[in-house]
Amino acid sequence: MSPAFALGVLLDEERASAGELLTRVKRLESSAADILLVSDHADGPWEPFGLVSHLVARTTKRVGTYVASAPMRHPVQVARATATVAALSNGRFRLGVGAGWRASDAGAVGQPHDGAHRRRLLTEHTTLLVALLSGDPVSFDGEFYSCHLEDGVPPAASTELLVGASGPRMVDIAAKVADWVGFTPPLDPMANGMHASSGLGLTDLHRRLRQLDEFHGRRIRRSLLVPVVRFGDERSLVDVMSRATGIELADLSTSPYIVLGDERRVVERLRDLAESCELDEIVLPERTLKRCPGLLEMLRGA
Repeated sequence: MSPAFALGVLLDEERASAGELLTRVKRLESSAADILLVSDHADGPWEPFGLVSHLVARTTKRVGTYVASAPMRHPVQVARATATVAALSNGRFRLGVGAGWRASDAGAVGQPHDGAHRRRLLTEHTTLLVALLSGDPVSFDGEFYSCHLEDGVPPAASTELLVGASGPRMVDIAAKVADWVGFTPPLDPMANGMHASSGLGLTDLHRRLRQLDEFHGRRIRRSLLVPVVRFGDERSLVDVMSRATGIELADLSTSPYIVLGDERRVVERLRDLAESCELDEIVLPERTLKRCPGLLEMLRGA
């Protein structure tokens, strides 16, 4: 039986030739994936909007950013790029934006990386971006951005907006403007990995999901990035990962962001997550599919 949730694949950020990239995309074209997604880092091999413009001509699947870093572009740039890709893809593009979690990305564009700054910038960025995507004239002066366009930019009104959120205050920002919230784990901006501390448990995710229920009048779709999935003996995998990362055993066993076990157990946990959290989408990294062959098809029930 097919799941009620969509399946996304986050393409690996690895340096490769255009031919190698197209080979990987062609392989995913015949998979059970519903949407192909690209990330955004200052030192990454691909500029996300250029890449998705390339992908839409080479896949029939939906494409999107997961997520474009707000500090790295003015909202006018993002809106124009979005309108272009939306037109080229015949509506198959979903725009994802976020505050940018890596300290190195903020440093690359001369931005501070403290939490308060990131939240204020994302609030202003998304507010202006939504206005621009409507295609209407815009006159805006804020703390970070100014924009005065009498004719607006080409409208991309049918393009859905996802905002990434790893904590409760980011969820509040996202819920005010987004069609989707992309739930991601708490990440360490210096170590480029997950925190070996709070925020990884299922209880923490449920708490953030309840915030969305407070925004009455419209349903905000829910996407969950599960960055770590491994096939194997669950007890051994949990033990090895706990020693390697310092993450508590209890967090590893229940975390929605870390799913370990044999094939049946992994599929069962991901489906249970989707049902209990009322998820509209689960996103898996491309590297996970290499380590867990057939996972998408198992989730699809093929």
